[in-house]
Amino acid sequence: MNTEKTVITAESRNGEWVLYDGECSFCTSFARRFENTLTRRGFGIAPLQTPWAAQRLGLKAGSPPVEMTVLRADGSLAGGARGVVYLARKIWWALPLFIFAQLPGAMRLLDWGYRFIAARRHCLTGACARKE
Repeated sequence: MNTEKTVITAESRNGEWVLYDGECSFCTSFARRFENTLTRRGFGIAPLQTPWAAQRLGLKAGSPPVEMTVLRADGSLAGGARGVVYLARKIWWALPLFIFAQLPGAMRLLDWGYRFIAARRHCLTGACARKE
């Protein structure tokens, strides 16, 4: 179990937020890595475990987050691969991912890839407990 409680927060200039699993070292590492890129584009960054985020998304206390979620300015949500593609549209060097996502069948492939990584995210940093 990961006991790290890193909290990355930035004010949202445009009312949009990137919400990530703050108890996942892999997720927190990605949030740190892309914090400047996202905040320059007006996004706030906060853990899904933040009380206002958990309430907004209807997450039950103690239930593990399933996917990264983008809270858009209009109040709509884009989670998982759709959230990543939404962010890619806003970042010039990630635009090829957005364009790829428009191809037939590409979102299905991206959804699969996101779910595959998300299901193993706690193991990606070597934090998995070995079961005997």
